[in-house]
Amino acid sequence: MNNTEELKSIIKERWLDYYEINQDWIVKFTNANSGWVKCPAGGSRPSALIILGAITCSDSRLVSWMSLFCELHSDPDKLIKVLELDFDPDEEVKIRIKQREEENSLTQTAEVIGLLSEDLEYKAANEGLNQIREQIKQDNSS
Repeated sequence: MNNTEELKSIIKERWLDYYEINQDWIVKFTNANSGWVKCPAGGSRPSALIILGAITCSDSRLVSWMSLFCELHSDPDKLIKVLELDFDPDEEVKIRIKQREEENSLTQTAEVIGLLSEDLEYKAANEGLNQIREQIKQDNSS
């Protein structure tokens, strides 16, 4: 990991991956224990201890970093703020899902265009349309 911004980005992605997969039990557990924490930008997040546990178990490289962070400051909520994880994960997951849907749509469109461009009937029909367009242009310019 080259710098702190890269580290923060990796940690955020790991947390959101974990949350997205385990959202059902995290929400149930957090609701049952009144463990929601208000976020500065709105919404709520699970307790800092759940987030720190999730990111630590998600990547073995983070274990050494978390040990260092805990030695520097042992307040879990302050660590969450420093690591820029003080946000509503539900909102972030919604954004991720929307981005995936857009990417999938673009990929599917590109695949269809690629398939069509290889289709001989499509090529012949497209050439015919191009000839008709040229004829219309010539007729209009005369």
